[in-house]
Amino acid sequence: MGFVETPGAFAQGFTGYGSTPTLSPWLGLTNRPTGSLDSYNQYVRPQLEMQRALSMQQSQINRQGAVQQDMLRRSNPGVAAGPQLRTQSGAPAVGRFSQAATFRNYSHYYNFGRR
Repeated sequence: MGFVETPGAFAQGFTGYGSTPTLSPWLGLTNRPTGSLDSYNQYVRPQLEMQRALSMQQSQINRQGAVQQDMLRRSNPGVAAGPQLRTQSGAPAVGRFSQAATFRNYSHYYNFGRR
């Protein structure tokens, strides 16, 4: 079985977690209130407001990242695409690496009779 690498398979970066929480904030209605507020205002509403604020903040971060990537692409198209690896002859290298990886290959360190 061989290793096949696609030329454009670079890391995508962290995209965030899903937008829905694991547990519903409405489960807070089953908690007994400890102060003068009812269960909704003490437990549920703050969680809903926090989720809304985090969602808006994540949207702003995503927009800023997209604007920065667009500015980078416009100002320097070669850098935005990443460095282009080349072989000794000057041709573009296949995949991301110019040489195949081997396990415990010490041939560059030890001279095995080559003169």
